[in-house]
Amino acid sequence: MIGLQGSATAPVLGSDLQPATGTDVPTGTISDVLSWVDGDPVRAQAALDVEQAKSSPRVTLVEQLQSLVGG
Repeated sequence: MIGLQGSATAPVLGSDLQPATGTDVPTGTISDVLSWVDGDPVRAQAALDVEQAKSSPRVTLVEQLQSLVGG
């Protein structure tokens, strides 16, 4: 039997059982995005990438997401 060694963790899965991507990030309020992230650094990075790609990223959301991804 092959098992995980070290501190490896499984990626967060989107609705189609694939790793979360920018297409999974909800559009809507800051609360909507943070609820979807739910403290997960992988989802936070996906949401941060989407938000920073906008012409006018929401500073408050960017700061909160950066704190979750350790940036």
